[in-house]
Amino acid sequence: MAAAMKAAHRLSSSGASIHSTTSSFRSRKRKYYQVACLTSMPCEILDQIFCHLDQKTLHAILLCNKYLADSAAPALYAAPTFASTYRFAQFVSLITHNAPLAKLVRELDLSNIPSEVPEDMPLAGWRDWKYRTDPLHTIRREDNFRLRKGGKVVAPPTPPKGVHPLPSPFLTQYHTCRDVPFGALLHIIVACQGLRKINISDVPMAADYAVLSPAARYSKYKPTAFTNLLFVSDVPKAYTWRPDETKAINAAVDIVDAVLKLRNLEYFGARHGVWVTSAVANKLVTSYPKVEWDFRDCGGYKGERWATEGTSEEIHALLNTE
Repeated sequence: MAAAMKAAHRLSSSGASIHSTTSSFRSRKRKYYQVACLTSMPCEILDQIFCHLDQKTLHAILLCNKYLADSAAPALYAAPTFASTYRFAQFVSLITHNAPLAKLVRELDLSNIPSEVPEDMPLAGWRDWKYRTDPLHTIRREDNFRLRKGGKVVAPPTPPKGVHPLPSPFLTQYHTCRDVPFGALLHIIVACQGLRKINISDVPMAADYAVLSPAARYSKYKPTAFTNLLFVSDVPKAYTWRPDETKAINAAVDIVDAVLKLRNLEYFGARHGVWVTSAVANKLVTSYPKVEWDFRDCGGYKGERWATEGTSEEIHALLNTE
């Protein structure tokens, strides 16, 4: 009897021990919590984080996680920067074929393109993007490319690998050009109706032509952008257009009309823009009474009083005293 009682006591003691161990484990388990990570954060916090990151980091985030991409995209496309006119042409092609992305763009600043790349470093430009599907205009490999300088053939400065393509040998005369076609600018202004800031100061603008609808209808080149616009700068075709197939872009009319349709414009810079005349400036400042302007060195003559920077009221006052 005593032996049975001792055995029962041992069983009850072991059961209590097991019970206490299980209880202790469960209590510790309750204290476990999920480690905080970016994907578990609210969108509002992610927006605050991403607005402080550079473009390269935002692009990497955009590619690595679908959840983070929804918050990284607005920060990436709100105010993009471009290393060259080739990158800008890529951006124009992407934005004009994706309306949701076009709605995210708030600033267009092309003023830094001429200074981003050294003048003696030949890089692919918007013309190389135009002829990207043409087998004759393939981009050459870096080790086969040479630059003629001062009558001698020398190797160009070596750009970082994987960063930017080199220009086509068929476009040698444009190797150091940093110009932007009027058609590309018109594409962005029409597509991105949420633009608040446009800065094309010190940017050489290349003449461009709109492809007329009848010509596109009977040609293999048709508008594919959601804006239904098509320009000669978009088409991999050389100087074989008939006069009735294209129409020259008049910046003083076409660009200005597109800008006047923007409802949220806060700043417009066009320093050294020869196409910005006093009539153009007057039309812009009259239509936007609360916009900051940069018309320095604009117009056909130097020293014009209105060709300065300031508010609409200040520019309008100078125009009326001419």
